Amino acid sequence: MRKDRRDSHPALNIDTKKIMIKATILALKIVFFTCAFAYLIFKKL
Repeated sequence: MRKDRRDSHPALNIDTKKIMIKATILALKIVFFTCAFAYLIFKKL
């Protein structure tokens, strides 16, 4: 019953997708800045 109710509300699925996209972008930014920071440290050494 719960699965059917979730499928009947596409707005909730859209919101979930938006949250997932934002979380993915945030994770990519964190990885990018961490790599850039590590690169600068190794470059100084």
